[in-house]
Amino acid sequence: MVLVIDANVLFSALMNPLAHATRIFTSRKAKIYIPRFCILEALHFIDDSDIVEKHKLKALQLCDGVDLKDTVYVAAALALQATLWTGDKKLRDGLEAKGFHQFKSTVELSRQLFGGHE
Repeated sequence: MVLVIDANVLFSALMNPLAHATRIFTSRKAKIYIPRFCILEALHFIDDSDIVEKHKLKALQLCDGVDLKDTVYVAAALALQATLWTGDKKLRDGLEAKGFHQFKSTVELSRQLFGGHE
C-alpha cells in the first residue's frame, strides 16, 4: 500500500510509540510519503557550510574509532554549542572516553525539561 500522510499523523506517531500510526510506520506493509515542507515546519536545519572547519576536525577526532557516520552530528553540536540528543550508547561511551560530554539521552532530556522520572 502506498500512503501520503500529513504532519499530524507523523508527529502523533513520533510522540506515542504505542499509537496505531507507529505500528503502521514500522510495518513493511506500507510505503509512506510526506511532503518535504512538513518536516521543514518542525525542525531547524544546519548546513554543512555553516559548520566551521575547526568543528568538523574536532568532531572527526572525537568520532574516530567510535563511528565516523556520527561526525556530522557531533560537528553540528559543537558549532551550535548545543547538546547532542542521542540514544546511541556506543557513540556516548566513545565520546565520553574522549572527554566529550555534550550529549543527553531521551530520558535525561525528559527529566531536565519536564522533571520527575521516566
